[in-house]
Amino acid sequence: MSASGEDDLDARDYLCYTLLEELEAAQPGRSITRTQFLKLTCIADRRLKDEHDLDIELPRYWYQYGEILNEQPISNSTYTMTSGPWGGKKIQPSPGISKNSFFIPPEISQAIYSVVHGVVSEFANEDADKIKNHQYEKYAPSGFIRRFDEFRSFLNDQDQQNASLADFGRGSLQSPEDEAYELLDELLAEYPVDLYSEMHQLFLRWEDTTRLLIEEGDFDKAESLLEDFWETFSKVELRHRHGQNTPESQKVRWLNERDDEIANLGDRLTEIREDVLFDREPNGILQTVAETDLSEDAI
Repeated sequence: MSASGEDDLDARDYLCYTLLEELEAAQPGRSITRTQFLKLTCIADRRLKDEHDLDIELPRYWYQYGEILNEQPISNSTYTMTSGPWGGKKIQPSPGISKNSFFIPPEISQAIYSVVHGVVSEFANEDADKIKNHQYEKYAPSGFIRRFDEFRSFLNDQDQQNASLADFGRGSLQSPEDEAYELLDELLAEYPVDLYSEMHQLFLRWEDTTRLLIEEGDFDKAESLLEDFWETFSKVELRHRHGQNTPESQKVRWLNERDDEIANLGDRLTEIREDVLFDREPNGILQTVAETDLSEDAI
């Protein structure tokens, strides 16, 4: 399918259009966010398969914060995207597009409308985190992915609570450090090496470096490193392993980006690890003291 005009609009485009129309009706006066749009299209597509045994070949893949629509193969004539006042993107149906723009069998259009209406009724008033959590709970393609999201939420909680050595974990008698170690142990045990072989070595380095940061009580840097790791993991593994209807040209481009993504994360892991270990080295401390003494003698 090309994106040249209305004659090319198909069931995939009709799902996107119907979702936007239903969201506008369900949340008057509120903008439709790009995140909301990209996620709800995937939920609707899954329900089309589950409830109507209908495959409209929607392109989608798993990424950092859940499953998202792959926009590249979708006609951009069905919606417009502009900057929102919150800094993100807002989406709305394109002017001039209507139900009459789509020439698809009525049984397909009716099934799409029915599913989309149900999805919008359930999620129109939910924020992005609630939609993401629904995807992770119901559709996560591996237990490791679900477990990783739990660890990400844990670190985010510590950041919001300004965790320190005196703080305790979420409703438990454990310190944040001990709870973090347990979650890391679970991630190590659940990592599916055969499925995510490309990132296995970097995962082990990330896990070990994160332990060092937790030992230092540096939850902020641990959270920042986690986001960098998960973005790389998403680019190297998730969108390849857990996607569908991806154009071959896009697959090739993603594959060509893998080595650079892996190298960039490897460099950051090395830098962080060296900084932490240097701060622990007695020689580093002694050198700092010696330089201070020399400076005082000069005065």
